[in-house]
Amino acid sequence: MIDVRAAVRSQLIPIDSDNLILPNTAIAEVIYYQEPEPVSGGPAWLLGVLSWRDRSIPLVCFELASGQPQPAANPQVKIAVLNALGGNPELSFFAIVTQRLPQLSLIDETRIAAIEHEIEKTPLILSRVIINGEPAIIPNLDTLEAMLLDCKKAWLRRKRKGAA
Repeated sequence: MIDVRAAVRSQLIPIDSDNLILPNTAIAEVIYYQEPEPVSGGPAWLLGVLSWRDRSIPLVCFELASGQPQPAANPQVKIAVLNALGGNPELSFFAIVTQRLPQLSLIDETRIAAIEHEIEKTPLILSRVIINGEPAIIPNLDTLEAMLLDCKKAWLRRKRKGAA
């Protein structure tokens, strides 16, 4: 009998004091850090908008969005461009700051275990897990996408009022 295990190609995205774990298909590209264009009146976690492949995409600091302190400056910082999976045509891609290059990991049931923890104070964290002996966070990308869409609507309303 053949032992077949479902394995998911994933990426460990290093954030300040943790790693986010995302399926490989969620990541469109990892790029060098570039300074985003600020969004006037946006929340602190929305670092701004950057140009990627002739598109303007929002850049997010996951730590700030989830209520953690802003990470210290890091010369190894990169940007992970993510495919927005919510299906809303207003948001096809967004980006998060990563403290180093993400690491590819093949994850199956033998390499991942849930961590018992307190109830999360933020809806951005679905679960905390151990992957290959390292702690990681499974983020709630649906919630993050909804937060970005809310910001976009508010930003567009402000632009229209300013143009009137």
